[in-house]
Amino acid sequence: MQKPKAEKRAENIAHILLSRGAVIFEDKLLHSERTAPVYVDCRVLNGYPREAKIIAGCMADLIKHLEFDRVAGVAYGGIPMATMVAWSNDWPLLVARKEAKEYGTKQLIIGPYEANDRVVLIEDVVTTGKSVLKTALTYRTAGLQVSGLATLVDACQDGLEALAEEKITAHTCTDLRTIIEMARSTGRLNDTVRYELCKKYAPARTY
Repeated sequence: MQKPKAEKRAENIAHILLSRGAVIFEDKLLHSERTAPVYVDCRVLNGYPREAKIIAGCMADLIKHLEFDRVAGVAYGGIPMATMVAWSNDWPLLVARKEAKEYGTKQLIIGPYEANDRVVLIEDVVTTGKSVLKTALTYRTAGLQVSGLATLVDACQDGLEALAEEKITAHTCTDLRTIIEMARSTGRLNDTVRYELCKKYAPARTY
């Protein structure tokens, strides 16, 4: 039986991340100040144009059915992806700084927009969702609407639920469960380490 498109897409992206060394199976401190036994560093993909184009295509597929006027990257990991997605599809791009600069235009949002424009956000990895929520607040405060979010990886740490509470629907290319299972099935992760990952990082889930 042929696999559903979403499942096949999730496995393809997991394969790219693993094969290009974007997944590290050791304890790392995350931006959320949590320590995780597996770390996904999507910035590695900036050095692989072919794979980056595949990922941009995946992200575009996730959002093309949404109603939006502009694409916006979540700083900083989501900006390269948003740029490729936007420019590959002739979609206008916005970037929100984490804080306004004290020189130049001093603008917090870079790029032209109008009040009530609909923005779809692009992120590389969602863990707690705090970075996305902060970015969404910046756009909403400026009078724009957030139509949704596309993220490359859901870290399965309740981030999507936090976004849903703020009425931000997330669409994902793959998730940590898929990445871990593929790592195990391809010999990148032995059963002992895999068990520890499940126990420490997602004890309520079965892989």
